[in-house]
Amino acid sequence: MKKFQLVFITENQNKKEKATKLAELISEIVSCKNVFEVSEYKKLENSFKIEMVGAIEDSDNSIEAAIKLTDKICSPWLVTYDDEVDEIELFFNKTKHAKFKMNEFNVLVWGNFEILQES
Repeated sequence: MKKFQLVFITENQNKKEKATKLAELISEIVSCKNVFEVSEYKKLENSFKIEMVGAIEDSDNSIEAAIKLTDKICSPWLVTYDDEVDEIELFFNKTKHAKFKMNEFNVLVWGNFEILQES
């Protein structure tokens, strides 16, 4: 299995409980089984940082799996490819062209997906 980290920054959320509910919903979608951390994001007013770690099966094409997984939440994602390790890193920035798979996700303003390198 390859582990991944998924991080989101929210906006317009004045209570941690709202961000936690959002994290629960996202963790279900990406099969992280409610293993996440929610913390206040002080760079933006009324914002929280959601961090979770999950896994992609080794037999999967992790690049394709990453794209399909993150697209279940929102799009578009900017892709950075690292040919040395044959992996990608994905970034989401909310713009007027952003699409959210569920209305609850429209509070997401930034996201990052990356495969964690084994040490």
